[in-house]
Amino acid sequence: MVTGRHMSDYLDKLVTDGMQVLQSRIPSGHKLLYDQVNRTLFHKWVMDCIGFLDGVAPEHVAQIKAVHKPDLALHHQAEQIFAILSSAEDVIRAKKKNLSAKSLSEKSPGAFSVEFLNPRLVEKCADHFYACKHDDCILNAAKVVEVRVREAAGLSDTDIGVKLMTKAFNPARPILKFGDVESEQAAAMNLYCGFIGFFKNPHSHKFLNVSDPLAAFEILSIANRLCAMIENAKKA
Repeated sequence: MVTGRHMSDYLDKLVTDGMQVLQSRIPSGHKLLYDQVNRTLFHKWVMDCIGFLDGVAPEHVAQIKAVHKPDLALHHQAEQIFAILSSAEDVIRAKKKNLSAKSLSEKSPGAFSVEFLNPRLVEKCADHFYACKHDDCILNAAKVVEVRVREAAGLSDTDIGVKLMTKAFNPARPILKFGDVESEQAAAMNLYCGFIGFFKNPHSHKFLNVSDPLAAFEILSIANRLCAMIENAKKA
């Protein structure tokens, strides 16, 4: 088992290797096909993550195994596994330093990496995140999702907020469609409506003074997944 300083060094290496995997993105060239990553780098990195975390973070290993498919090397899978690794890293370092949940929430934003996010999220949110302007970061993340939905659905600037999400994903007459199962389409609509209603609307109307970089990072990660889902929706 890797211990002590070697454990910290190996964690850093896994994070660095994960960044290289994400940067090896290979665009599919088609909106209905997932982007890929370098297959050799991806599968070696995943096996290294599993081998290292197996004895220290078994719950995270189970999550990685649920995402990883040996016959695929997709960019969104790499994103998910990188997020799992980042979570495991926090847990491992917290145990090592005997940190409390409160001290974890007070980590500097510089301890988080947002470079793997959707480029528009990086453009609109990264500066706010690293400047500890988490209210602005969260609001901009919600705006990025809103604008991306509007663009993909071909709707006008007057279509905004929850009404926009309902119009775009309404299972009865969807503009953007995720599949033929109506209940799943309805669930997707509720997912987008909930994100906009819960994270955009309050930040549009008042200052919430969010001070926890982990909370902001988690919301950025949700926005990133919602943006990726839009890329794979079919326009009816």
